[in-house]
Amino acid sequence: MRRATKLYLACLLCALAATAIFPDQIPPYYINCVVALGSFHAPAPGQTPVWVTEASGFMYGVPQDSETDPEKHLYSVFLVTNRHVLANHTEIMVRLNSEKPQDPVREFPLALKDANGRDLWTSHPDDAIDVSVIQLDGQFL
Repeated sequence: MRRATKLYLACLLCALAATAIFPDQIPPYYINCVVALGSFHAPAPGQTPVWVTEASGFMYGVPQDSETDPEKHLYSVFLVTNRHVLANHTEIMVRLNSEKPQDPVREFPLALKDANGRDLWTSHPDDAIDVSVIQLDGQFL
């Protein structure tokens, strides 16, 4: 990733973190983890929908307190992915692996537009830089 892109992304995350209203206490396992983004589609009419991965992303947690114990930190959590992944959706499913291999994966819907149809995510102002970020609700974790 180019240095300018990294710098912009860092500034963007800091700005979003500064506006976070409700930081969440989330398991440290989920900080900086990779996630699958996709949806469920039926292979044919009447068949059970199956998971279809469309892209990946990663979660980034910004501490919102001065707690030194990672288990007790309050974080603002963001999903970082590519602009083209979010651009043509109103919602996307986020799939998380469980911390324990025997536990099932977890999926939750992520709204990408507000009630007025405005994007809830933001991207680099240069369309040639395909990076986007959206704040997550830590209660899903």
